[in-house]
Amino acid sequence: MATNAEKFRNFLEIAARLSSVAVIILITALTADRGLRFEGMSAMAIVMFIFFPVGIVVGMVLGWTRPILGGSITIICALIYYTLYIIQNGVIPLGETFYVFPAPGGAFLLKGIADVMISNQSK
Repeated sequence: MATNAEKFRNFLEIAARLSSVAVIILITALTADRGLRFEGMSAMAIVMFIFFPVGIVVGMVLGWTRPILGGSITIICALIYYTLYIIQNGVIPLGETFYVFPAPGGAFLLKGIADVMISNQSK
């Protein structure tokens, strides 16, 4: 019988996977809608693009098999993007997408930590 910790870990896994699929679809749709035209983009804008959305998506894909690594990459890429955004624009990014899109990475990270804690308890 599954313990409460295992049930919570399973919930985190399902939530992370479902939300990551939704976010990847949304990011792909938004990016495709705007087109990938790098000419005329500043070097800073290209670097920012590497972290958000590319780094976010890479982290979520990795999160399916390596939740701690994938979740960490997603969160770190988001934090680097926010830092670069503030440096470039002087303000904190506005809009829920900047904060909602990396959320599945947090769920993957928590799921991975729960995996480690549960495996340590069973030893």
